[in-house]
Amino acid sequence: MASCRLALIALCCAAVAVQTQAQFSNNRFSSRRTSSSSSPGARTSAETRSSFNSRRGSQRSNQFSSQSSRAGGFSSGRTVSSSSSTSSNTGGFGRSTFGSNRRVTTNSRASGGRSSLGQTGGSASRSSSNSLLKQEPTVNFNCPEPDGFFANNEQCDKYFQCTDGVAKEHLCPDGLLFHPERPYPCVYPVEASCPRSGRLQDPQATDECPRQFTTFRSADGDNCASFTRCVNGRAYQSACSDGLAFDENTLGCQFADMVAGCDATAYLGFQCPQREFTENQVGEFTREQHPSDCTKFYVCINKEDGTVAPRLQGCPEASVFDPVKRQCTTEPEQVPGCENAIPEEVLAAFRQRDSDEKERRANRLAELRSKLQG
Repeated sequence: MASCRLALIALCCAAVAVQTQAQFSNNRFSSRRTSSSSSPGARTSAETRSSFNSRRGSQRSNQFSSQSSRAGGFSSGRTVSSSSSTSSNTGGFGRSTFGSNRRVTTNSRASGGRSSLGQTGGSASRSSSNSLLKQEPTVNFNCPEPDGFFANNEQCDKYFQCTDGVAKEHLCPDGLLFHPERPYPCVYPVEASCPRSGRLQDPQATDECPRQFTTFRSADGDNCASFTRCVNGRAYQSACSDGLAFDENTLGCQFADMVAGCDATAYLGFQCPQREFTENQVGEFTREQHPSDCTKFYVCINKEDGTVAPRLQGCPEASVFDPVKRQCTTEPEQVPGCENAIPEEVLAAFRQRDSDEKERRANRLAELRSKLQG
C-alpha cells in the first residue's frame, strides 16, 4: 500500500514538473516577443492574439512531446511543435524536412500564425481539386476491339473512341453524324445512316445557319442551282454549273429533272416537244436546238411518268449544234445562223491543233508499220 502511494506521488510530481516547464517556456517566448517589439510595454491586439495562439499551441505540443518521450518518441517537443504548426498551416501537405518545418514555424509566428507556405498549400489543394474535376469521367462501354471508333446506340452524333481498350465518348460537331468507316468519323447526314429513333444534339443555330455544319438549297422559286454551305455556323453561297440543280438528298448537283421539287422546264426555260411513247421507250431521248446559243442544245428525255423533260448539254470545244444532223460539228459556217458563233482565232487554233494531232498519229502509225515489216 505504501509503495502505491509513493508511485502516485511520483506521478503527480512529474506532471507538476511538466506544467512548470511549459509555463517557463511560454514566459521565455513571451518575454522575447515583448523585448523585440518596436514599442516596449505596449502590444497591439494582433500580437496579443498571436501570443495567445502560440502559447496554446505550445502547451498542446509540449503535452504531446511529453507523451511521445515516455512512449519512446524520437523527436523533441520543439521539433514536434514545428511540424504540427506546418501541417496545420499547409492543410496537411507536410513534404519538407524537420529542419525546414522548424524554420517555417518561426516565419508563421512572426506573421501572426499564417505563413506563405500555408497559403501556397491551400492553393495547391484547390488546384489539385480543379484538375480532378476537369478529367473526363469513366465511360461505361466495353470496347469490341482495343482501338477504333464505335457507334453510340442512343445518339447518332455521339461515338466512342477506344485506345488500348480504354473508351472515351466524343460528340460530333453540330450537324454531322458518326460514320464508323471514315478516317474522320463525323460526316454529313447524307453519308451516314441514322434511325428515326436516334437522337441528335440540340441545334446550335446562327443567324445564317440552322446548324453549325449543313448544306441546303438557298433559293426560292425556279432557281434550283443556288445552295448554302454552313461551316462552323458561317454561311457560304454557291451554285451548280449551268443547267444543273442542287439536290438536298445527295448534297450534289444533278440534272434538274432528277431533283425533287425542281421544275426542269421552268428552271431551264425550255419546253420539249411533247409526244406519246410506250413503256419500252422510257429513257429514250431526242436532241433539240437551243433557241439562242449555237454551242448548246437540249436533250429531251422520256420520263417514267409519261412526260418529256429537258436537260441542257453543251457541244465540245470549237463546235456548234447542227439541228439538221442533230449533232455537234466543227464547221459552224455550214449551220445557218451560227457562222460567227466561234471566234475566228479560236477556230483557227483548234483546226491547227487538230491537224497537227492527225499528222502525229499518221507518223506514229507509219513508224510502227516500218518496224513490223523490217
